[in-house]
Amino acid sequence: IVTQGFAMVPGQDYMESFSLVVNDMMNHMVLGITLWQNKQAQKEKTEEWVNVVYDDEAAFLMAEHETKLYIEPPHVLVQLGFMTEEERRMNVLELKKAMYGNIDSPLLFFKKKRGIMEQLGLMQSQTDPCLFYRLHKANDLELLLTLHVDDTLLSGWKSTVEKYLADLQKELKIEILGPIHKHLGVWWEWKTDENGDEYLEASMDGMVDEITEAFYK
Repeated sequence: IVTQGFAMVPGQDYMESFSLVVNDMMNHMVLGITLWQNKQAQKEKTEEWVNVVYDDEAAFLMAEHETKLYIEPPHVLVQLGFMTEEERRMNVLELKKAMYGNIDSPLLFFKKKRGIMEQLGLMQSQTDPCLFYRLHKANDLELLLTLHVDDTLLSGWKSTVEKYLADLQKELKIEILGPIHKHLGVWWEWKTDENGDEYLEASMDGMVDEITEAFYK
């Protein structure tokens, strides 16, 4: 079910309406730190620094509303036999959680997830509100995380990342997609140069083709 968000009244049904997405430069920084940390780990023979992409499943349904909202029962409830057409016209449904279609759902989910991450010890960057990090007791960086609505790029020491994901799964349903391969329309390929140093090669041929087809066909 997707709501008719265009019917929502600003200042009454919602106060703010925007999706928080990380600055692309921050994603590049996280990947750069991943490469640098792994190079240091190889030299010092310490724990591997890994990166993982994960997706929050049914993300907007996890967030709580800040106002009371009601919607007309969708026609499908009549088609499936849950109510009659007369009952559908005479009743409304109260939304207990945010819904896809609601104008403020992305922001509400961000607030929900930020609260969970803060409980897990992450701090929000003042440079980019979609960049979060956690420091070790010795004030050494151990986790970096960037958000693009419900897509997340996570980077950190392997054991720390595994523990964080296990703790997060107690609060949210997520799909772990593994090391970065495709993220936000860009394909990433892990390679090694002639000196044996690891690097990432980015390409977006598929998106270029889609843009070309959409605007120049």
